[in-house]
Amino acid sequence: MKTINIAVLLGLFIVSGHVSAVGIANSFLVEKVRADASGKGYVGFNKPLVSEGGLPPCSTHTRELAFNVNTLEGKAIMSLVLAAQASKSPVYARGTGECSVYSVVESWDWGRIE
Repeated sequence: MKTINIAVLLGLFIVSGHVSAVGIANSFLVEKVRADASGKGYVGFNKPLVSEGGLPPCSTHTRELAFNVNTLEGKAIMSLVLAAQASKSPVYARGTGECSVYSVVESWDWGRIE
C-alpha cells in the first residue's frame, strides 16, 4: 500500500510540474509578428513570459510564442495577434509547455485580446 501511495504522489508531482511549466503573457502588448515561407511564425511580446513553474526547458526565447499559419488554428492566432498589434490592445496568451513549431520557442496554446 505504501508503495502505491508513493507512486501516485510521484506521478502527480511530475504531471503538476509539467502543467505549470508554460509561458503566460498576461495583458502583454504585441511588439512583433513573424511568419516565414514555411508557415512557421511567432509573436513577440513587450516583456518576458511569466510562469510559476518556469518556462519549458526547450524554450530559449522568453518573449515569444510560436504558431503555424498552415493550420486553421495558426491562421486564427495570426489574425488575433495582428488585430491586437494594430489596435494596441493587450493579449492574454498561454503556451503549450512544448516547442513543437520551433525547437527553441514555446508553442501557442490559446489566447484572447483583452
